[in-house]
Amino acid sequence: MRSPDPHEKISWQDSLSTRFSLTVIVLVIIAVLITGALLVLIASTTEEQSAYLIQTKDPARSLS
Repeated sequence: MRSPDPHEKISWQDSLSTRFSLTVIVLVIIAVLITGALLVLIASTTEEQSAYLIQTKDPARSLS
């Protein structure tokens, strides 16, 4: 069995901390994209409902 050389440099591609950091960054980006997409969907649905309610409101009832 070969003992590790203390002067041997590990490339950034083989570094465990780099792999962990990149994994966390990718997961955070995916979570933000999913959250943003859901918020846009909720906002557009709410906007459509509001527009529908405004258009179907009875003008004769709002005067009294």
